[in-house]
Amino acid sequence: MSLDERDAVLGRLSSTDGRKEYEKYFMSNAYLMNHSVSFSGGNDKSSFYASLESQTDRGTDMDSSNEYKMFFRDILKPAQWLSLDLSANAFFSFDKSHFMSHGLTDLPYMSYYGEDGTELSLSNYILSDAYRREIEGITGINLTYNPVSDFLASTASTRQQGINANVGLSVRIAKWLSYEGRFQYSLTSGSGERFMPAQTFGVRIERAQGTDMNGTQYLPSSGGHFTSLNSTMRSYTVRNQINIDKAFGDE
Repeated sequence: MSLDERDAVLGRLSSTDGRKEYEKYFMSNAYLMNHSVSFSGGNDKSSFYASLESQTDRGTDMDSSNEYKMFFRDILKPAQWLSLDLSANAFFSFDKSHFMSHGLTDLPYMSYYGEDGTELSLSNYILSDAYRREIEGITGINLTYNPVSDFLASTASTRQQGINANVGLSVRIAKWLSYEGRFQYSLTSGSGERFMPAQTFGVRIERAQGTDMNGTQYLPSSGGHFTSLNSTMRSYTVRNQINIDKAFGDE
């Protein structure tokens, strides 16, 4: 390389803003939006309240979250000695994000694409070039690491939903005697998924680790990693209470 060629390369490097490159491919503009509407009304024997709410949250790491909520309450007083309240709320949320398939999160501020638009490999941050070429020669598996494609291809998502219902009853049996009851049902469920396609570095290097020195592969040669988690929680609550408001022994 001549001095002029060297100076030209150094000039291109000095004009590259690595921080902007990282922000361009791995970050996003964050924003938060909330919307809500509510209704209420009633009279001396009945009153109600209802609301709807939605929230959209976009993070700086190309992650997003959407949540929706509903609430309803009704209070009935058909007589002075009787009252009944009903309430229910429900929610649904969905989150989505990307991640690095091999756990390399501390990427340098540098260019991730060459001048011809080809994505550059950063495999030397994980394996030395000599070691990588030796493994590739034995396994026949390409171990170049393209962080932008790897990040965008590896996805994670979670879903949660739930409902809670309450019924309350109050009865004045006598001047000094009353009954109160509360009945509640709650259901919450969720699921999560993580997926790394076959072309991601985390899957390819695991296939290479599952290959012996003779080139025999002991792991599937196609397909990726898919992880799924599910959870459900139910609860029932029943509370009964008798209230006695009387001083015994009085005339």
